[in-house]
Amino acid sequence: MNSNKKTKNSSPFSIKHKAMVWIGYFSCLTTLAVSPFSAFDPINVVKLFFVSVAGFWSFSYLLTEISGFKKLLTLHRTLLALGGLLVIFLFAALSKGLPLGQSIYGVYGRNTGLLAHFCLLMILLAASFVDSEKTLSLIFRTLLFTGVLVGAYSIIQVLGVDPIEWTTKYSPIISTLGNPNFSSAFLGISASAGIVLLVSQKSIVYRIFIGLLLGIGFYLTLVMESWQGTVIFVVACFIALIFQIQRKFGNKLLTRSTVFIGLLGSTLGFLGMMGMGPLGSILEKTTLAIRIEYWRTAISALRGNLLFGVGIEGFGDLFRIHRDEKSLEVINESVWTNSAHNVYLDFALSFGLIALLLFLAIKMIVLTVAVRCLKASQYRFDAYMGLFLAWVSYEIQAMVSINHLGIGIWGWFFTGLIFGGAAISKDLQEKHSTKARTPLSRSNSVSDVKPLLWFTGAVVGVLVVLPAYLADTRFFSAVKSEKAEAIVVAAKKFPSDSFRITYVIDLLDQFNLDNPAAALVEYGVTEFPNNYTLHLFRTKLPATSPESKALSRQILAQLNPLVDGSP
Repeated sequence: MNSNKKTKNSSPFSIKHKAMVWIGYFSCLTTLAVSPFSAFDPINVVKLFFVSVAGFWSFSYLLTEISGFKKLLTLHRTLLALGGLLVIFLFAALSKGLPLGQSIYGVYGRNTGLLAHFCLLMILLAASFVDSEKTLSLIFRTLLFTGVLVGAYSIIQVLGVDPIEWTTKYSPIISTLGNPNFSSAFLGISASAGIVLLVSQKSIVYRIFIGLLLGIGFYLTLVMESWQGTVIFVVACFIALIFQIQRKFGNKLLTRSTVFIGLLGSTLGFLGMMGMGPLGSILEKTTLAIRIEYWRTAISALRGNLLFGVGIEGFGDLFRIHRDEKSLEVINESVWTNSAHNVYLDFALSFGLIALLLFLAIKMIVLTVAVRCLKASQYRFDAYMGLFLAWVSYEIQAMVSINHLGIGIWGWFFTGLIFGGAAISKDLQEKHSTKARTPLSRSNSVSDVKPLLWFTGAVVGVLVVLPAYLADTRFFSAVKSEKAEAIVVAAKKFPSDSFRITYVIDLLDQFNLDNPAAALVEYGVTEFPNNYTLHLFRTKLPATSPESKALSRQILAQLNPLVDGSP
């Protein structure tokens, strides 16, 4: 990309610039937002709130730009067409008949249902319209700023002076993402983007400062005892090294030798984390072996549900059904998950294989234009490369983790930005007519209306996500009131959630409120007929009828055949 070249409407204060920058701000807020004093789930619901706002802001932005569809580059039209088809498959997944609240808003602790994925896709497609390097640069700085804030809060937690008393089973270093794995991953992603500043900046003092920040970020990933951030940062450094070698020397033999060394090291590292090879005793991570069993179980569940998946966020009900004897040997029979711990497998489970192929096609288009753009720019270390390194880091993390909204919003945003950034490069503009990229002319009156339309979209996003947010905050207030009747009522509020219901049943059982507990468990199994925990409660609660107990035992044997189905 030519940093001195400016296209029409590419002023840093243009309408498009403001729309994109606000998506960046929403992404920052999604990562940083927590609600420990007002919500039962202090991490995920508030992040879904900002994802919804950003998503419908992006959707309204797309509506104002889509009229110029025929004048876009062929690849851009293809990207948007694939996105449109993907939207159809996202909504088609509702046909699986799972509880509506779960399908729209997702399960407790995840909130990656239809709403989240629709909004993330809108963010990706809207970002593909970025048309200014200054916009990319500002979003790049927003990412780095977010990483610095996450790192600063992590340091506060390392020092033991966190003003918030988190209740967590993990280490105290969870930052604003609720889990050391997610915190480590985001620090690794943001640090990966910051690598370019070590090369692009001429000031020695500035380089030392950047190096110090990156060093602190890397140290925090080690302290968190989560290899996700550590690994993706090391990989990003290695990719940056390859780019620098190619940029400085242009020697294919040297570049290929470096790539070979990197692949060899990656292979040895992976084997080491599996407890094999020469590094096995040093790098072994039991969590990787557990994740592999999750993946195997997810693939087994997907085989019989290829077209539309198992239902949105429906893997949790099927996990025990599809695990095998080998899984029980690796992980304890009591271990359960509602995520495959792989973003792409989770996506296929919720929406089907065809939706996954459409999604991967979008990714391949973006990767193709990104490589072409980097090559055309002679691997210049700028904001575009920083976002590319962050994107690659995200994709690596996505292979071993869930679609956490505080991280995922950046990953989907990167995908669109990288496509849009490549589309304004000199290389692509030379291969397509100038007419193809020229936006339709707009009157000033229409341009003045656009921000109002985007704001209206954001308001719609608030209204759409409000039921989930209010249900969670009201449940939190009810639990604090310690009034059983209020807690039961709050647990049933739409969108109902099996976790809240089982939580209340357990409370009622502890206080020997047998009849309310039995009534709530009957309500729960009606709403969530395949929920293992609810049926387990129904077999144990004193006030449930013998017939209900017997029925639930039969269902438990079906839901957990290797354990409850054994003679």
